[in-house]
Amino acid sequence: MAEKRRSFTDAETLALIRAKVKMEHMFSGRRNAAKSGWEQVVKEMGLDCQVTGPQTAKKWDNLKTKCKIVSSWSNALIELKNPPTGTGTDGGEASAATWPWFEAMHEAIGGRPSIQPPTLQ
Repeated sequence: MAEKRRSFTDAETLALIRAKVKMEHMFSGRRNAAKSGWEQVVKEMGLDCQVTGPQTAKKWDNLKTKCKIVSSWSNALIELKNPPTGTGTDGGEASAATWPWFEAMHEAIGGRPSIQPPTLQ
């Protein structure tokens, strides 16, 4: 039977980001570590009976993807010397100024090389 889809509230999304950062040590890359880690994140958020570890992991992956997209748009705007106006981009895409999770996600993963690759000179 398929899992029932459930949307995360804004408060739950912020709790997810904070819990994942707090429990980063549980995501060591070892076999089954992430599965156990996501189960602990769900417990930390107090959502044991409402969402599953895999649903939470998928939400996290979506947040990371969106953060990368928003970062690239924001960097492109800076490079073009058009500072963010807070209204998004011309195409309606989210920017660092308009996406509500940018600051929390940037603090959580912003320093990772996959988000901000090292500059070669």
